[in-house]
Amino acid sequence: MNLNKIFLIVAFLLVFLLGIFFGLNIKNKQDDKTPINPEPSSGSASCEYNGKSYQSGEGFPSADGCNSCSCEDGKVVCTLMACE
Repeated sequence: MNLNKIFLIVAFLLVFLLGIFFGLNIKNKQDDKTPINPEPSSGSASCEYNGKSYQSGEGFPSADGCNSCSCEDGKVVCTLMACE
């Protein structure tokens, strides 16, 4: 083998091993932190909609009269169907 091929192989192995080392190092640092997408809370938050208060998980009609809504962890979520 000529010197160029040996240099390329050594450089490739060095980059490969550094990638493995830093990849594992980043993974270990993330294990100590909170998850990126934490699980939803236990559902104790309530919602206010159209002047009324609703508990998490509770369903109710939307203000337009043809869609339905629910309270999910403090956020009101409604369907978006067209009304006739």
